[in-house]
Amino acid sequence: MRNAFNGRTLDGHHGRRRLRGAEARGRAVILVPFPAQGHVTPMLHLARALARRGFAPTLALPDFFQGAAAPPLDPAVALAPLATGPPHGGGGEGFAGLVAAMEARAPAQLERLLLLRRGAGAGAGAGEEVACVVVDVLASWAVPVAARCGVPAAGFWPAMLASYRIVSAIPELLRKGFISDCGTPLQELHLPFLPKATADDLPWLVGNSTSRKLRFAFWCRTLRRAQTLRHILVNSFDEAEPRTHDLPELTTSPPRPRILPIGPLTAHNEARPNYGPYQPDPTCVDWLDSKPAGSVIYVSFGSWVGPIGPDRVDALARGLDSTGRPFLWALKPEPAWRTGLPARFEERVAGRGKLVGWAPQEEVLGTPPWAAILRTAVGTQRVRTMDLGELRGCVEKVMGGREGEEMQRRVDELRREVLQGKLVLEPRTISNCLWIQLSERLVCETKQLLYSGY
Repeated sequence: MRNAFNGRTLDGHHGRRRLRGAEARGRAVILVPFPAQGHVTPMLHLARALARRGFAPTLALPDFFQGAAAPPLDPAVALAPLATGPPHGGGGEGFAGLVAAMEARAPAQLERLLLLRRGAGAGAGAGEEVACVVVDVLASWAVPVAARCGVPAAGFWPAMLASYRIVSAIPELLRKGFISDCGTPLQELHLPFLPKATADDLPWLVGNSTSRKLRFAFWCRTLRRAQTLRHILVNSFDEAEPRTHDLPELTTSPPRPRILPIGPLTAHNEARPNYGPYQPDPTCVDWLDSKPAGSVIYVSFGSWVGPIGPDRVDALARGLDSTGRPFLWALKPEPAWRTGLPARFEERVAGRGKLVGWAPQEEVLGTPPWAAILRTAVGTQRVRTMDLGELRGCVEKVMGGREGEEMQRRVDELRREVLQGKLVLEPRTISNCLWIQLSERLVCETKQLLYSGY
């Protein structure tokens, strides 16, 4: 594949070339993920993609995140620990404590890193100049830091675009009276870009009323900061969400970030190291290999969602048992998460069901047994009202019948395209996103190189 500027190959192990002279200046990129495994992993994939295209990526992680001070996972990706201290020091527990700690301590640490890199670049040569900062939208505290340091910033959304659209719809939901000032649903949702969305899809409706208010305030603050960005890179692709990119914006209030799909970001043939506080169960893949293709239900709540409560754990456990289907359930090995499991549940489902503390998600999702996936949105919202019959019905809808077959056909088609490399992040995409559009300095230098016939 060729670069959009001059046809030179920037991608691949055989076609990679070094950046030289003026072209090498400002090639450093600082990446700031939200400190949760489901966010760090795709950011690491983005860092690797940038490294393959001649950039010098650095992953900035808080020091409490396991591995932040360890040797690099990839020789082309540097690590910069942010000395933020423990995640819950004085800010409460769980999600609220983590966010409070990051808001209070991380900005000064990132600002110090950016200023040091700028000083090193001026004194030691061009290689240290920072072209831009790529900020996980949930780590929005980094956006004003980059602005203060005079470094261009781009947002990064590690999930599907549809989930960001729901968050970006908050002003419209408030204006039209769909939700209250605290985020409480007041009437049935009507989102033109997601006609099947319901109040259960609102990401702040987690936990008790206090938790929901805190999460809604977090999303409002996140959105305000994100709207100051020029671009948001989304870990998605047009084939997966063909209509969302062409829909009119929800509001007319400028400025709005430009959405740039750069996915799917996957490890492909690269190593898939675990990077975070939860260690995956190494027996998952062998267990999956023993199951027929298209037979397993996967249940996961993500790395930063709080405990769902004993009643919901009990309801989900009994619902999974009632389906009679094989399942792999990733449920953190902590009392706050596992309280509510029926007595002798693991013994009763042994062989058919497997309960693990953490699954190597990328690795296990690459195996053929998956038939249905109950992800965070289902588990945190619907479980509180989902009865056994409804859960069985949802599973059978996906795993059997004409509608399920059509879903599986589409998933298989997208999987084949990804594995065959048709949807792999292309050089022109990442170059256009970061090289041309995010750093005006690089735009000028690239034009000079082109006009000089380099």
